[in-house]
Parts: sequence; structure tokens; C-alpha cells
Amino acid sequence: MDRRRKVFVVLIILSFFCFVSLGIKFLAKTKISSKVPLPTIIHLLTNKDIDSLLPFPKGEQLIYDVYFKKLKVGKSVLTFHGEDKIDGKDIYRITFSTTLPLFKDFEDIYFDKETFLPVKVFRKINKIGNFPVRIKEEYDQDNFKVKIRKQGKFLSKEFIIKKDAPIHNAIILPYQYRRKPVISEGEKARIILPKADFELVYRGKEVIKTRLGESPAYVFASIPPKFTFWLSADERKIPLKIKSLNVVRYSLVINSIGNSIEAADRRLQETEDP
Repeated sequence: MDRRRKVFVVLIILSFFCFVSLGIKFLAKTKISSKVPLPTIIHLLTNKDIDSLLPFPKGEQLIYDVYFKKLKVGKSVLTFHGEDKIDGKDIYRITFSTTLPLFKDFEDIYFDKETFLPVKVFRKINKIGNFPVRIKEEYDQDNFKVKIRKQGKFLSKEFIIKKDAPIHNAIILPYQYRRKPVISEGEKARIILPKADFELVYRGKEVIKTRLGESPAYVFASIPPKFTFWLSADERKIPLKIKSLNVVRYSLVINSIGNSIEAADRRLQETEDP
């Protein structure tokens, strides 16, 4: 009986030491893993992870009716193509096409994934009775410059515009606000375009009516008054309406939302010369 008791005690002691040993190893691993610096964890995010955080998916297509005053005169299509490359750099790409009775405009815009500032813009304008005009914009955001080249049938022109801060693009502007998780009341930003400088101010919310129905929207307006745009007051922040206040006063009002880049690619091919 004493011998069995001794064996039992020995087994209890061995089990205790094994448990303590495992506990020490677990605590050591936990201590080491807790020391992993935050930047290391952040760098584990892939481009796909970053893209998934955006409120607009690859292929999102926003289709607008174009109005001059209250008269519908054409259509515009804005497509987010997702990640792309230009000059070996990872960027985002959007295309924007507008078709009016006597006018067609197609813009192919490449912009930085972090700053959402333009890198390159390719544009083709067709006016009835005139030869097509191609425009290429190359941005040097480090030096606040953009080089613009206009190429027509018989004449070409190249010039550089210098500013005192990074240069924005009007079509990208709504996307900059769409990716913001929170829009603060009274929020302001200085916006510099190649040919215009202004302040963009968040004016609050209002309900607007479109073909998608009635929607509460965030309202942004420029000072001095050049344009106003409305973003849906939800997580997607869809540009519902864009109103120009320049000499030619027009509005883009959302008609429908799709998800396809094939049509946008076809429009791009149509802009190429045979």
C-alpha cells in the first residue's frame, strides 16, 4: 500500500512540473508576440486588404443624367477601375465620359493610392465641326507642378503650371471625401486645381431627390461659388449630384449604379484613332 502511495505522489509531482513548464512557455510566447511593433502588423496588409476598406468597389459605375437648367441634354459615366500601374507605380484609375449632342469628352485619370492626388490624366475632346483634341497632364506633386500638352490635328501646345501646394483634380475630389470614415461639421479644405484655387466647405446635410429616390446627403460647396456636390449620407457616400456654378451652369444627377468596367474599356477604345 505504501509503495502505491509513493508512486501516486511521484506522478502528481511530475504532472505539476509539466504543467508549470507548459505555462512558462505559453507566457514567454505571449510576451514576445505582444512586443511585435505596430508598423509590422500594418505592413502585413496587402493591397487587396487596403482596397477592401474603400467604400467603392472595383468596377463601380455611376451613371448620370446631364442637365442644362431643367433640360436633360446628355449622359455621363464615372467608373472606378481599382488598382492599376503607371510608370511602375501602383495607383488607382478612374474614367469619366460625357456625351452631349455636339460634344464628347473622355478622361482617363490615374491617381496616388495614398494621397488621392492625380499622377497622370489623358483626355480626348470631340466637338462637332472640329478635329479631336488630345490633352495629357503629367503631375509633379513634389514640386507642385503640372505639365500640360494639347495636341490637335494641325497644332500642338505644351506649357507648365506651377502652384504653391499639391494640385488636385476636380473629378477625384468626391472620392477623397468618400474614403473618409467621418465627415466633421464645418470641415474645410483648400483645393488647388491647375486653373482655379478655392476653399471647399462641408455645409451639413439635406435631403435630395433623384431617380434612386429621396436620400439624405452631405453637401459640399466651394468658396468662391464654383460648384456644389452632394454625397449620400451613408457608408458608401455616393456622389448623387454635382452642380456647376460657372458660366455654363449644368448639373449631373445620378440615374443608376452598376458594376462593370467593360463598357468603360470599350469607350476608351472608341477614343483611339484607327
